Order: sequence, then C-alpha cells, then structure tokens
Amino acid sequence: MNREEFLRTIIKDRYGSLRAFAKNIDMPYTTLVSMLKRGIRLVLIIF
Repeated sequence: MNREEFLRTIIKDRYGSLRAFAKNIDMPYTTLVSMLKRGIRLVLIIF
C-alpha cells in the first residue's frame, strides 16, 4: 500500500468519503482527488 492509498483509506474511515473530507478542510474535491491520484510527494502547500 502506497502513501496515497493509505491516506485514502484513513480519510474514508474517518469522514466516510473523500468529498466529505474535502468539504471539511475547505478544499475543492477535484484538487484532493488529483493529489491522491498523482501522488502527494510533489504537493506544495503555500500559506
């Protein structure tokens, strides 16, 4: 199991769906799905 699959499993266990998690953290659902699909290693979060 890679990192993305691991995160997807945790998110689904805790929030029920990726969409619910995305809404909870105020992130577009499509952005979250893209991050998990393409890999989180290259994700840069700018505050």
